[in-house]
Amino acid sequence: MSMTADARTRQHGSAAAKRREKVPGSPAALAASVNLAKPFPKAAAKIMTLTSGQDFDVRAIVGALETDVALSTRVLRLVNSPTFGLRVRCATVKHAVTLLGSQGVRHAAVTGSVLKVFPGNGLKVWRDLHHHAMLVGGLCRHLAHQWDIPQDEMFTAAFLHDIGKWTFLERDPEYAAILEEAGNRPDGTLEAERARYGYDHADLAFHLLSAWGIPAPLPQVVGLHHDPTSAYALEPGVARRVALIRVADQLAHILASGENPDFEAIARSEPFTYLGLSAKSIDDKFAVLALLVREGGDKDHEEGSHPDSRGPARLPPGSRWPSRALAFVKATDALYLLAGVVGSVAAYEMHVGQFMLPLAMGATAALAAMFSRRG
Repeated sequence: MSMTADARTRQHGSAAAKRREKVPGSPAALAASVNLAKPFPKAAAKIMTLTSGQDFDVRAIVGALETDVALSTRVLRLVNSPTFGLRVRCATVKHAVTLLGSQGVRHAAVTGSVLKVFPGNGLKVWRDLHHHAMLVGGLCRHLAHQWDIPQDEMFTAAFLHDIGKWTFLERDPEYAAILEEAGNRPDGTLEAERARYGYDHADLAFHLLSAWGIPAPLPQVVGLHHDPTSAYALEPGVARRVALIRVADQLAHILASGENPDFEAIARSEPFTYLGLSAKSIDDKFAVLALLVREGGDKDHEEGSHPDSRGPARLPPGSRWPSRALAFVKATDALYLLAGVVGSVAAYEMHVGQFMLPLAMGATAALAAMFSRRG
């Protein structure tokens, strides 16, 4: 007999509680670890201050970004990456600030700062962590509007969900073995982290982001992404954000494994039942996202999410998601053109003088869609 969503949530919560009880004295170890953390970049801290009020001073924000060349470069590369989802390419810092707005700039600065603090060292383990963060962020950004969550905020929370792992890896090279052992299991590192450090990467992430002054609810959401029982008992805004990260995290690991997903089994898992996502809705929504992953994965690495541009392996040719998504996109272009043809024929029959205008508009829309995907 399969468990209900409530039963699965209680099971996850019980496991989380047991992990916390395993190692006495872990709060002291956690506090010491946070005290040793790298400081948050000053330019990003200033941008958070500048974007905390009602005024939106573009010149001041641009000036703050430009005082840190590495940060401004990473922000530009981030917002131009396929997973960030902007339709217009930003050529300058001012353009990015104007386009993103106050909250968008804040979240881009936070994300860019984390990439600056944890640039990695070119090893595959770092490339995989960065790529996973971008993928989970992109998936969450795509889904956020359905639950009335700001897309930029959701992208940032999802991008940072594994920052505790980044901290462990930077300080302890042997942590790479824990990551390898976990494979593509979203909860696979938790027991080993508790045994080795006295706390897990979600605990560390909450305290690190709080120490950096990252505004609520982001630290809480990140800190609870492996503790759904506690998260779902809170107000719906926090609970939905945690569930979205868990959904995207699970799907990202499935994509990384290269396996064709079993949507029926996925839909029965805890975060999907909490959000009411059916097998059909998952199948429909993520076909296009898989194409984004396939076409944009390497670009994310080339354009600044990591200095090494080789990136992890793309989705295998056997996966059915990308081919279905590509067919959908091509069909969309064809619909633009078809609408133009039908419009022109109707205008001709009605003896409208400029009967070619609808065809021209349809062809222009199809071409614009095609070239926008090519960058």
